[in-house]
Amino acid sequence: MSYKFNPFSGSFDYFEESEVNSIGIADGNISAIKCVYKTNSGYSHADKDVAYENSIVVGISISSALNGSEFSFIQFGELEDASFLYSEGEN
Repeated sequence: MSYKFNPFSGSFDYFEESEVNSIGIADGNISAIKCVYKTNSGYSHADKDVAYENSIVVGISISSALNGSEFSFIQFGELEDASFLYSEGEN
């Protein structure tokens, strides 16, 4: 039981679990440890060229998948991956 900051709403949410994992259908190939957003057909990688109305990130993928396959993503909680590094993005 805890309160965790919800970056999507800007407030704190109460959780019984230590993290919230979800399963979605890939709308295109998805790699692990990438931001994902909801599309009409499933979920896709977020990127700088996505239209504004589709640009709301809903989580970070924690597994990879081919187009039309299921994958897991985390919405809240700790992200643990030994290969994950922050890097400078594109402008």
